[in-house]
Amino acid sequence: MPTLRITILTGPAKGRQHRFDRFPVVIGRSPDSSLPVIDDRASRAHVRIRQMPEGLVIEDLQSKNGTYVDEVRVSAPLLLTASKVVRLGQTKLQLEIEGMEIERAGLPGEMKGPRQLVEAIVVLDLCDSTIMANRYGDAFAFQLKEAIRTLVRPILADKGVAFLKGTGDGFLATFPDLHKATEAAVWILQKKDSTLPKASDGTPPMFRISIHIGPTNVDSDGDRQGDAVNMAFRLEGVSVSGFHETSGGLLKDALPIRDRIFVSEHAHEELQKRGGLPTRLVGFFDLKGLAGRHRVFEVLWQQMPPPDDPEKTQITKQM
Repeated sequence: MPTLRITILTGPAKGRQHRFDRFPVVIGRSPDSSLPVIDDRASRAHVRIRQMPEGLVIEDLQSKNGTYVDEVRVSAPLLLTASKVVRLGQTKLQLEIEGMEIERAGLPGEMKGPRQLVEAIVVLDLCDSTIMANRYGDAFAFQLKEAIRTLVRPILADKGVAFLKGTGDGFLATFPDLHKATEAAVWILQKKDSTLPKASDGTPPMFRISIHIGPTNVDSDGDRQGDAVNMAFRLEGVSVSGFHETSGGLLKDALPIRDRIFVSEHAHEELQKRGGLPTRLVGFFDLKGLAGRHRVFEVLWQQMPPPDDPEKTQITKQM
């Protein structure tokens, strides 16, 4: 679960910080707001931040004087991807999402500035993170989060990650090479049980990983956005509720929920061009905000050679 840090930049409470890890967060003049503000030009319920599968989204609640993010009026829900200054009425707030800092943006020598690339997109999420924190305590949750970072970052770097940022309970990463991206996902699942701490009752941490390939829009900070990124986030969170069985695919009762690597149809086609990768058809899914039904495949990572033997871990065949 991401933590939203809000710092008040103006007024009598200037410099005061508030942290929120439960959403939605409503900011406004009403004393019942999650964060009340003393500002006659602010509406009682002025702006809301809510959690979506792709991250935290800010939206104006039809306020009289509008909500401005970096002095641009918010006319539709806006995904928060970096530190932003929000103005409502005469009040300015700095919004930062802890754990979403960009950790590595761009390969050495890569062109900077806004542009579009075609990349493999990997989304990794820790399953049941809120339940684990409530059941085993904040200390264990913090220890686990740090251990995940220690495990994941070197693997991604070794496979040539182009962009990496935290998403609260996981990571968004992009790669110039789809096969290397898939190898990284396999390595993470194969190494996690021997590397990451288990809960007091022996429960191991489990992940959901999705992989898609497509055009990414790179902003001036190096962050990745666009339909292909949204597709990867939607794919990571698919469940039985949006699943449709198909010939040759899985039955609903056999649908893997945790410790899985799901890939889009386009990514699967590209992976199979080189061969050597065990996969199976899962079925079709409805993806929120994306038209049609989408065919999804699973990488059978349990059948891959262990990462301790780098020569055997290569997915690609020698040509």
